[in-house]
Amino acid sequence: VAKGDLSQKITVDANGEVRELKNTINVMVDQLSQFAAEVSRVAKEVGTDGLLGGQARVDGVSGTWLGLTNNVNGMAESLTAQVRNIADVTKAVAKGDLSQKITVDANGEVQDLKNTINVMVDQLSQFAAEVSRVAKEVGTEGLLGGQARVEGVSGTWLDLTNNINNMSRSLAEVDATNRQQNWIKDGISILSKEILQKDSISEQISAAINQLSRYINAGMGVIYLYDSTKDTLELEASYAYTESKNLPSTFKMGHGVVGQAAQEKKPILLTSAPEALLIRTATTEYEVLNTYTSPLIFEGRLVGVAELASYTGFTPEKLEYLESALPVLASSFYASLQLRDKKRLESISITDALTGLFNRGHFDVITPRLLNRSKRNDSLFCFTLLDIDYFKKFNDQYGHQMGDEVLKEVAAILQSHVTREDDYCFRIGGEEFAIIFSAVSRKKAFDFMTRVKDSIEDLEIYNKEEKKINHITISAGLTCKKAAEIENVGVLFKDTDKLLYMAKEAGRNRIIQNE
Repeated sequence: VAKGDLSQKITVDANGEVRELKNTINVMVDQLSQFAAEVSRVAKEVGTDGLLGGQARVDGVSGTWLGLTNNVNGMAESLTAQVRNIADVTKAVAKGDLSQKITVDANGEVQDLKNTINVMVDQLSQFAAEVSRVAKEVGTEGLLGGQARVEGVSGTWLDLTNNINNMSRSLAEVDATNRQQNWIKDGISILSKEILQKDSISEQISAAINQLSRYINAGMGVIYLYDSTKDTLELEASYAYTESKNLPSTFKMGHGVVGQAAQEKKPILLTSAPEALLIRTATTEYEVLNTYTSPLIFEGRLVGVAELASYTGFTPEKLEYLESALPVLASSFYASLQLRDKKRLESISITDALTGLFNRGHFDVITPRLLNRSKRNDSLFCFTLLDIDYFKKFNDQYGHQMGDEVLKEVAAILQSHVTREDDYCFRIGGEEFAIIFSAVSRKKAFDFMTRVKDSIEDLEIYNKEEKKINHITISAGLTCKKAAEIENVGVLFKDTDKLLYMAKEAGRNRIIQNE
């Protein structure tokens, strides 16, 4: 027994008190053997097999052995409760349930373990709640920029919290950038539509400065166009602009901020405007805080200069919008100006400089087209050639300047009678004019030309001394017949010219019509 061998018993025969001692020792050995086996079993189940809840059962023991058995069982029971409670909580955490905590009584290192696990669960619960809140705000509610706040975390949890916050912050920044870009794109789209709705370049520029100023809440705005022939910038349109002797409407290149921006082809932002520069409303005045002056450049060519003034200052977002919108204006204005100049050149090339009527060159181009169209429509084609009677004598008597005045007056009367879109009036050369017009009958055509002749005859011309000059008359040849019967424009012109000659031979101041 002393050596730990509990397999032996006293087997010698004995009587009396020795027998009682024998039996007592043998019972003691049996109890010790049973005690040792139970304690070993429970220790093995708990320590080696991981089976919790086992209890040592030793019959008939008392005293120290009973106390030792109870202590072993108490230890096993306590370990069972503690480990199972810890297991329940960790399983719950693993399943995503962060509402449970370790509640079993514990002391010493087990108490430290209990507290550590409970703190971990609290932090995980707070972390999960904050991450879920931020994720919901960003993903479901569309609220960007929210930050998870988890106190006391460190290591991986702190890194994860920071990563979530960085993601939310980054998304907020991206969203802000996207909204800014959309604001810029919308502004440019609205600006382009405003310009496209206008026909003339003047209307386009006026609409542009109005829309531009309103969109960025500028208090005042102006647009100057560059005149390459004078090398100056001329005020073309304005928004809430008050004219002043201190604010010129024309700038030379390099003069003032407008001229300097044009010369350098770079924008100029002034953040401290002079106190004298004011934005006026009907009820008050505001001092200008910022002015932004930018050249309008298209493919390296100076188109003009835009300047905007603000009493609140230009934010970076507004400046970015202006940097994007002004090149759009420049390209649009350049195209419109080119088209206007082209139309002017075309008009000059087909227009008589003195009278403003179409010239002989345009007559030669347009008349064959008009004749062919009338042939397709099987309609009447009316054409007249007319001369101012005795115009050479008039020039000799009153001078070429008065002669030019007569030509312009006659042209104005002709133009006033030619009102339909398909009617044309030409100055063929000298005092000779031509009209192409439509009529429903030959008689209507003759009546039309009679009204023209009478209007010219009623014309009053005065010389330099304000003396009335003898009335002006015309002679005209008129051809009006089915277009299909006209061989070509050359034959038409020749035949009508003969009629004009016949009118002159017959005494002038008359109309001779074809038969």
